[in-house]
Amino acid sequence: TKLSPDSLRSPGYPLFLLAIPGLDTTDKYLRRVAWVQGAMGVGSVWLVFLIASRFLPVGWSHSAAAITATSPHLAILSTCLLTESLFLLLLLASIHVTLLAQKTKRRKAFIAAGLLWGICSLVRPTVLFIPPLLLVATFVVPKLYAWRKFALLMFAGFFFIQSPWHVRNQLTALDPAQGSLMVFTLHHGSYPGFMYEDRPETYGWPFRFAPRGEDAERDLSSALFHIAKKFQEQPWTYARWYLLGKPGFFLSWGYVQGHDIYVYETPRSPFKDDVLFVTMRAVAYYLHW
Repeated sequence: TKLSPDSLRSPGYPLFLLAIPGLDTTDKYLRRVAWVQGAMGVGSVWLVFLIASRFLPVGWSHSAAAITATSPHLAILSTCLLTESLFLLLLLASIHVTLLAQKTKRRKAFIAAGLLWGICSLVRPTVLFIPPLLLVATFVVPKLYAWRKFALLMFAGFFFIQSPWHVRNQLTALDPAQGSLMVFTLHHGSYPGFMYEDRPETYGWPFRFAPRGEDAERDLSSALFHIAKKFQEQPWTYARWYLLGKPGFFLSWGYVQGHDIYVYETPRSPFKDDVLFVTMRAVAYYLHW
């Protein structure tokens, strides 16, 4: 089968998998990935402690790190071929180096922060607009004028990492049938409660039940038109969904397209079978708020 290039998935995680020797579909390779991602989880705990230490007393910063270290989600995700483990490490590293740059006001630190934000957004585009918005803020907010040159340095590092991917997308004949990740994200997240017409059987996959849902995925303007039309028909419902509902799901304990702490159905797990892990899960659940 001939493969056609697309831009549906960001390149960061595939490049990470390529960097781990022996890429294939065997359990041996998957275990190797899990070991690496487990180590990144440990690094994430350390970064949480460093970031928390900037704002909290010693005891509280240790508590933040302990809660992170015992998070069942962090443990489970490290065993999955998903972007979360790598993205979390890079996100925390980006925040930490940005705070360090702000404290030291060293140019190299701001460039390093920009490079990290660029790499982080190549794994998941969730943070793609953070460096540009920070740069714009230094030109709009009078109190931030003194940070302009530093913000420009950070943006330069960010742009250096990001530009090859965007240039590639412009120069490559992409397969239009694959669609756009941004369009899919906008459309799939536009259903209140992640259900089509409040039907429980559609939970998690409402777009699959919506008649002519593919019309909202043709391009960005189609997705935005779909959302605007829904707002016009039910303004209160959709205002409540975007202001309260979606943020609530984002911060919730479980996964929309998973179950409890598991992304995929898992017949056996220490968090089900081992008393210590069951207790850790229960404590994490009650502390989740």
